[in-house]
Amino acid sequence: MALKPCPKLAWNFKKDKSEGSSGRTDQALLLLDEPAAGMNQKETAELMNYISKIQDRGIAILLVEHNMKMVMDICEAITVLNYGQVIAEGTPREVQVNEKVIEAYLGKARREC
Repeated sequence: MALKPCPKLAWNFKKDKSEGSSGRTDQALLLLDEPAAGMNQKETAELMNYISKIQDRGIAILLVEHNMKMVMDICEAITVLNYGQVIAEGTPREVQVNEKVIEAYLGKARREC
């Protein structure tokens, strides 16, 4: 499979939606790196809706994102990295209760609260 770059998208999801909604389904994988960066809640909700429509068309999405609400709401499977190492994989719920994830991102003291 050849990798093809996507046309440049504007940061706040003026992101030319016409390109992604053109009905083309010849792409098997869409890579998204921090697509919600700089967005407010309304814009993020619109983005999540748009990503869901892409998923509904059978296109797999690799999402790199720090907005955990977005990740937990739209992802079916999650892989968590800590310093470049995989520390957990699973459903959103499985990842949320994973001890390694809690320790890495909240710390031991936070977990004991």
